[in-house]
Amino acid sequence: MTESPLLGTLLSVRVDGRINASHTVFIRHSHDGSRAFAPTPANSGGSPNAYPSNWSTTRTRADQSLAGLTSVLRPTLVNDLRVSYFGIRVRASAADEDACPGCLGIGAPSITIQQAGLVIGNSSATDNLEGRFELNDVLTWQKGRHRVAVGADWERNRDRNLIWNNDPVTMTLFAPDRVSTYNERVAPELTIPLPATFETIGDILRLPVRTVTISVGDPGVPHEDGSPFRTWNTVWLYAEDAWRLHDRVTVTYGLGLGIDGVLNHDLRKPALLAPILGVNGLGPTKNDWTNFAPAAGVAWTISSDRKTVVHAAAGRFLGPHGLTSSMDNERVALGPPGLGRQPFPASSILNPLTTIPGVLQGAPLDFAAPSLFTGAVLMSVLPQLQASLLQARTSAEPGVQQIQLTKQAAAAIFPVNAPNPAAVHVNVGVQHELAHGVVVGADVVYRRFTHVPQNGGWIDLNHFNRVPALSGPVIRKCNSAAEARDPQAVCSMGQINVQVAPSFSTKASCTWR
Repeated sequence: MTESPLLGTLLSVRVDGRINASHTVFIRHSHDGSRAFAPTPANSGGSPNAYPSNWSTTRTRADQSLAGLTSVLRPTLVNDLRVSYFGIRVRASAADEDACPGCLGIGAPSITIQQAGLVIGNSSATDNLEGRFELNDVLTWQKGRHRVAVGADWERNRDRNLIWNNDPVTMTLFAPDRVSTYNERVAPELTIPLPATFETIGDILRLPVRTVTISVGDPGVPHEDGSPFRTWNTVWLYAEDAWRLHDRVTVTYGLGLGIDGVLNHDLRKPALLAPILGVNGLGPTKNDWTNFAPAAGVAWTISSDRKTVVHAAAGRFLGPHGLTSSMDNERVALGPPGLGRQPFPASSILNPLTTIPGVLQGAPLDFAAPSLFTGAVLMSVLPQLQASLLQARTSAEPGVQQIQLTKQAAAAIFPVNAPNPAAVHVNVGVQHELAHGVVVGADVVYRRFTHVPQNGGWIDLNHFNRVPALSGPVIRKCNSAAEARDPQAVCSMGQINVQVAPSFSTKASCTWR
């Protein structure tokens, strides 16, 4: 049995001090480091039948430094200032002999055996480096029956996300049982020879290819300012008041404004995308200056013995756009040819050989049935396929965008208007004290979510896999290899995913405590 070790280190140090009667300060530093060898979780795309050669070695290092200053400016006026820096680096690499001695598939690309669900080898590695400087300041003022708070939060974010996917290739092969069934009903010259047992990678590569994905290019993505790091600002401003309207009634209300600068606001879309985005949807993604978040609530002690309290509240809450890898993918798709690391699915990878019986030259390497195009054949022509795909990306005329050559986008193009995820929450409840220390309560909650991404948040608006009887893709499939290579041709070679979150979803619940 293969071991799956986890080694970790934790350290935290804090120092508190008093400057004078009005000012106190603290400084804290925390460190968390770990090293693990384990399979990819199923909810992240891992397979329950993955051999240890498909596992990854993950190294993580995270550090945070935080300083705080609390100042009593007046008996009724207090200021809290926080300054922090958070940095994290996560690196994941394929298993090697040190992590998994003698494991089948060490050093091999990722190979999935269809029907069996077996996965061996590993074709991916990542190196994510992030840093965030944050400044937060809150001023609280007690005036009569009012407690007013005014605050600001500013984050300066820095991110570099390198992903070597499909390195050198990711393939799916037909299972031996499927090949045996195929061999029983085809002509002898099309029969696929199989070994008696499968004990080595060479034996496994004798199985025929079902589908394949190849990525080419450098995963580093230069951003708008030419830097390999994406940098952006996030700002949150707010003001709120807790008003004791009566001895038994307290009203709270406030307003926030969020500014999220993580999206690409400099990328235009080519005319190729007009059929799915519209002619007015080809401009850069706009900044959203309307991210207001109002909130209000009331708590009423309805009985003179103060044992029963009724409360109600409502508010709108905003979230960030999420992982920056989506923005990097968009910059690759809408940038010049050759930028970033581009995955090519089987539908856009064409057979370069004339010597494979039953497989035409120029046919996509996406097979519905077994053929003599085996995993070994794929590995023999892989350098040729990689060179061809790389040349197609870098030989285009100036002004051409990469998506005009690939004619597909894995994930994802952001539309002109891309609102932040938001939710409206409404709550009404009651609490009653039955006896000392015994309280019962009931709440009715309504939540309405808008623009919250589901399953990554992108949808293939091209409907590339729609059956021809239903009119096929919105942007028709390319008819030939020459048309696929023409940047001006309005045709597609795969899905064109656009970040389109559901307009809204609702949840309602009732709880007793």
